[in-house]
Amino acid sequence: MPRWRVTWVVHPGPTIAFRIETRDASVAYLPDHEPASAGWAGRSRDSMSGAAIAADADLLLHDAQYFEDEYEDRIGWGHSSAADAVGHAEAVGAGRLVLVHHGPTHDDQALERLESEERERAWSLS
Repeated sequence: MPRWRVTWVVHPGPTIAFRIETRDASVAYLPDHEPASAGWAGRSRDSMSGAAIAADADLLLHDAQYFEDEYEDRIGWGHSSAADAVGHAEAVGAGRLVLVHHGPTHDDQALERLESEERERAWSLS
């Protein structure tokens, strides 16, 4: 029987993240999450937004609405840069990361560039 857990995450409006666990795998979903606004770099998992849900998940689906340069003008809007999603996944020890909730103005070419940049960033963190 799958086990579900939910928690509030950093966002201007009420937003929850959830985790589903089975005997074989775990999946965490953090939509509308802005971990950088609460700070995550250098913090323990116990004090990071969303970490209780995402820690050691086999698969983490995480908000990645912005490129890093777009995020600078949108701090506090409740969404993450793809770079922060990669950093958050690394910090919580997620096994795999899927970037979700992309910017509505991003076309396929922009999303391919975002994927390429973040794959490179993730490899450099390993």
